[in-house]
Formats: sequence, C-alpha cells, structure tokens
Amino acid sequence: MVPCELCKSLLGRPGYVPPHPRLTRSDDALSSTGKQVFVYTCQHCRQRIALSTHDDGADYWTGRDAGAP
Repeated sequence: MVPCELCKSLLGRPGYVPPHPRLTRSDDALSSTGKQVFVYTCQHCRQRIALSTHDDGADYWTGRDAGAP
C-alpha cells in the first residue's frame, strides 16, 4: 500500500508532532525490546503508522514494521 502525502510527511518525525486528522488509533503493541508501540491507521490510504520509542529514548512516527513485534 502506498502512503498518502499526509502519512509520508509524518514518517520519521518526532513523537511530539501530532497525528494528522485522518489517523485513528487502531492498536497497541509491545516492541521486541518491550517498549510500548501505539499503532494508527489512516482512513484515507489505510497505511499503518506506529508511534514508538527508539533506542535513543525518543518517540518517532515510523512505518508499522519498525519497532513492532
């Protein structure tokens, strides 16, 4: 699936950047390192985007597979 422009602009951004208006929270998970991951789904392009904590301790918006179990 190809992400829409709103999703593309969010990927890689820090976690303090709010989700765009078409994202709805769809799931919570734990990463392989035991950190919590919040999964959102775009109502326009159906892309799944995760808000997850990286090794440096900061939260980032990533593709669904990055940091997910």
